[in-house]
Amino acid sequence: MNIIDGNFRTPMDFGWTQSLIGAMIPYYGLNGSAKIASVILPGILKDFRKCLKDAAVGAEIKEEYTVDDGKVTIRLVGSRRMQKGAAANVLHEVYVNEEAVVINGMTRHEEGIGI
Repeated sequence: MNIIDGNFRTPMDFGWTQSLIGAMIPYYGLNGSAKIASVILPGILKDFRKCLKDAAVGAEIKEEYTVDDGKVTIRLVGSRRMQKGAAANVLHEVYVNEEAVVINGMTRHEEGIGI
């Protein structure tokens, strides 16, 4: 599996959405990728959060979302965890067309990033 970290040669601690934009640049260019991230990504995250909310604590959830033109499929992997006594939605992995996107320097973020 290839690892995409935007246009950077080493994993960098950028927000995962910036890494996602970088992963889509080969398909849409910078402006098109930024537009997808600002217009389509909020709907994807809303749906993924709902899937996590409906899941049992500890269950791993995988969802795929294909952009309307079919050029890109985004796969999110996350779980619902207990954190500080409350359930929390966390993101562990992000893929663009089956290629892992670096999240905070890792392709699989075990602790998860709150979403």
